[in-house]
Amino acid sequence: MTEFLGQEIASAVEKEFNSLALKSGKPGVRSNGVSEWSVLSGIVALEDGIITVLALSTGVKAMPNEVRKYSHGWIVQDCHAEILCLRLFNYLLLDQIKLIESGKDHSKLLERSTSMKYKLRDGVKLALYISEPPCGDASMSFLSEDKVAWEGPKPKKQKVVRGRAHFDLHGIVRTKPGRADSRPTYSKSCSDKLCMKQFTGVLNCVNSLLIEPIYLSYLVLRQDKFSRKDFDRCFKGRISESSLEIHPLTPLTYKESEYQYERNELSSPSPASLLYVVPSKTSQVIVNGVKNGAYIKNKPPKPSGASFICKRKLYEHACHLLPPFSSYEELKRSNKQRESIKASARNILGSWPESLPDSFPLSIQ
Repeated sequence: MTEFLGQEIASAVEKEFNSLALKSGKPGVRSNGVSEWSVLSGIVALEDGIITVLALSTGVKAMPNEVRKYSHGWIVQDCHAEILCLRLFNYLLLDQIKLIESGKDHSKLLERSTSMKYKLRDGVKLALYISEPPCGDASMSFLSEDKVAWEGPKPKKQKVVRGRAHFDLHGIVRTKPGRADSRPTYSKSCSDKLCMKQFTGVLNCVNSLLIEPIYLSYLVLRQDKFSRKDFDRCFKGRISESSLEIHPLTPLTYKESEYQYERNELSSPSPASLLYVVPSKTSQVIVNGVKNGAYIKNKPPKPSGASFICKRKLYEHACHLLPPFSSYEELKRSNKQRESIKASARNILGSWPESLPDSFPLSIQ
């Protein structure tokens, strides 16, 4: 049944992306003639043999850790495509809840559960397509072929490693890659974040208060860039001794691609990320974690310049459904079961240094 599923999912996501008639957002050609590249990600729902594309995103950037000092929830920190795609999915789920509660229509994704929360409808599975292997441990063999690993002292045991350092070290937590001279980010690699989702699910802290945990079933990757050894080590081997419940990711691969903006030696990474929610046809272009053109150096954007998937906007999208909280941090810590699972999973994975807090006060409703 899954023999051709990876190709079918990839084709569906790429077809949806290629059909977008947007004036900006997709990688382009710079004034010096250099073409841009970016990673494409898409999340799809699978039910009764039908593939429904839910959201698309592109992106390869992550903000430095110090940005959190003044973000106050207005800046999207991690702009790698697959992480943006999961944020878009969380936004879409809130749309689905509003649809149900309005009584105007039923949701094709969610239904009420016996726990008084919502849940993913029975029979629906989710797959995440990524045009490149996720950065970090799941792509070490693929990246090491470039032979551009940074030099430096060997890290001590349990110390986090920056993305492109020490290709010989496997099964460890890494931060997002970037130039060796770039300001460091503590945002963990996509491999590590996706591995964590096998424990916690893909819901953010807001939606976890409204919806029962939702898990990915499949990760869809290009066959000529896929390493089964890396995948099994990243998503299975290093967590094999865990006593926590694991919802394992199953890899699916595809051969043929119609995505035009893949990475190559002559292209440069696009600074922009394209966001698109398929059912509502909501689109946005973000640069430096805010709406294109809204970036202010060393300051948060004006509220009108924030992305609709930043922490502030996602909270505002759901606040009428939530009990009162005094701060975002209080909201985040309120789901005790989720916080306990996260803490245990981080211990299993090893060093997981905390990024600077990005909290903000919430008005009492």
